[in-house]
Amino acid sequence: MSDNYTRAFEMTEQEYKDELKDQDEIVEDMLTTIKRLNVHADDINVHIEEDNKILDELYNDMEIQENRIQKGILKLDKLLNTKSKKYAIIIILLIVLFVLMYFMFN
Repeated sequence: MSDNYTRAFEMTEQEYKDELKDQDEIVEDMLTTIKRLNVHADDINVHIEEDNKILDELYNDMEIQENRIQKGILKLDKLLNTKSKKYAIIIILLIVLFVLMYFMFN
C-alpha cells in the first residue's frame, strides 16, 4: 500500500513539474508577443506624431489662406460696395478656395 501512495505522489509531483514547465512556456510566449506588440505600438505612435505635425502644418496653411481671402473680400467689398456683387464674389472666392484645397490634398 505504501508503495502505491509513493508512486501516486511521484506521479503527481511529476505532473506538477510538467504543468509548471508548460505554464513557463506559455508565459514566455506571452512575453514575446507583448514585446512585439510594444514595438508595433511604438511604430504606430511615431506615425501618429508625424501625421499630427502634417495636420498642424496644413491647419496653419489653411488659416493663412483664410486670412488672405478675408483680406481680399474686404478689399473687394470696399471696391464694389454693393451686396449682390459682394455675395457673388464671396461665392467665387469660396469655389476657388475649395479647388485649391482639393489640389492640396491630392
